[in-house]
Parts: sequence; structure tokens; C-alpha cells
Amino acid sequence: MTEIFRAVERPRSAASGVEQHLKELMHAGRLTAGDRLPPERQLAERLGVNRSTLRSALQSLTEQGILAGRQGAGWVIQPSGEIVAANLATYLSLEDVTFDQLFEARRAVEPPIAASAARHRTDEQITALRACITAMQSTTDSESYLQADSDFHALLAVASHNPVFSVLITPTLTLLQDVRRRLAAEQSVISVSHQEHQQILDAVENQDTEAAHDAMLGHIDRFVDSSNTIMRDDPAR
Repeated sequence: MTEIFRAVERPRSAASGVEQHLKELMHAGRLTAGDRLPPERQLAERLGVNRSTLRSALQSLTEQGILAGRQGAGWVIQPSGEIVAANLATYLSLEDVTFDQLFEARRAVEPPIAASAARHRTDEQITALRACITAMQSTTDSESYLQADSDFHALLAVASHNPVFSVLITPTLTLLQDVRRRLAAEQSVISVSHQEHQQILDAVENQDTEAAHDAMLGHIDRFVDSSNTIMRDDPAR
């Protein structure tokens, strides 16, 4: 595999040059998920950098959710949607994204996710989604409820078989965690939410794309209405 690597160009920093070169190989399809990089000494020589510089670049790619270091196996191309989503959530928080902007994003993305899940879901995914609803309905602990709720929406994204959806959904839910926590304390809101989740699941299970889309849209709209009411009545809560 070493022949695909070349010495990095200056004047950019050597570490960023290595990082960019590896990304270019991934974009070109010459490095793909599961590929193992050559041993560090061999790779550093091929790239024309020292091992410290190489490790800096590899660590940066690991933090971006692109690489993973495996004991005894060296460095492996291993994309991590969880890391990418966490990094995106951090970026969006620094951008001071507003509640209205997050709502607009959820409204644009989650109904199509539900529709796609209805089209592509497997029986195993239906079982997993049903378990999330059971967990939501059986707990009185708000944090446990929120986790099961997050799992439900994340599993729908997985069931859509579109990896882009999986990356987009988690940061949005993370940034809405405070207002979701407020809503989880309102039993009247949670009771309606149980019904809405069940409607979404029924539509997905029946592979009714239109019903799944509309059920999710209604769920999000109700979430926004409830959130606005709570924040208006008790903004400091």
C-alpha cells in the first residue's frame, strides 16, 4: 500500500500536510473504511516526515472521527459518526445557534428521516424502536426518559440507511437538551409524546412513508409549541 503515499509539500505545516494528504486519498477512494495504514516508521519515511509529525497528524484525524488506533494492529481507517456528531454539536454551540434555528433544522430533517425509515427499516430495527418506547413509558426518571427518547430518534436515522441523517440528528438533540429536560418534567407533555412516538413507530412499521413523515412533523411542531409555552411562562426554570 505504501506506493499511494507521497512526500508532503511545504510551506504548510508538515502535520497538516500529512493530514490533508490522507484525506485526499480517502476522498479519492484509495483509502477506505477498514484499511490499515502502513507501520509508522515506514509511513513516515514515505511521507518525508518524522514520526512525531506523523503521530500528530494521525491523532488529529482520530479526534475528527476518521482514524482509530488499534492495539497490535496500528492505525486503521475507522469513521466514527459519534465523534463527528459531537464535534458538530460543539461547533454549533460556538455559533450561538438559536432555538428557532434548531427547530427549523429538525422540521426540515426529521420528517424525511421518518419517511426514509419507513421505506428501509428492518424487523430488527422495529424491535429496537419498540424497546425505546417501552423504556420511555416505563420510567419516571427524566434522564432515563431523555436517553430513551434520544435513542428512538437516533435509531430512526439509522433505519433510514442514510449515514448523513445519523450525523445530523445527534447534535440537534444535544443542543436542545436543556429545553428537552424541562419538557420531561411535565407529565402532560410526556403523555402526549408517548402517543406521538407510537404513531411514528406504527407508520414506520407499516412502511407508510407519508404517515411517518406527517407523524414526525406533528411531533416536532408540538415539541416547539410546548417549549415556547414553558420558556414563556418560566424562562428561568
